[in-house]
Amino acid sequence: VFSSRTDWRIRAISASNLHLRVNHIYVNSEDLRETGYTYIVPKNLLKKFIMISDLRTQICGYMYGVSPPEHPQVKEIRCIVMPPQWGN
Repeated sequence: VFSSRTDWRIRAISASNLHLRVNHIYVNSEDLRETGYTYIVPKNLLKKFIMISDLRTQICGYMYGVSPPEHPQVKEIRCIVMPPQWGN
């Protein structure tokens, strides 16, 4: 729901700058734990996922990948499947 007639302009400008945020993604080493899974996402998939998103709308995708035999807690993402999404 838009709050005003000109709200779409602000959203469009903000969404057009999302691809620039991909270049500045960092992982804080304090957030890493030995007990959970570690996901490795290729930059091209991450960039595409961010570029199709919106600042106010949640999107989802099914991630498919593999684990190397020597590291079962590491998941290498190979593809993201985007189902059709409807919003209101």
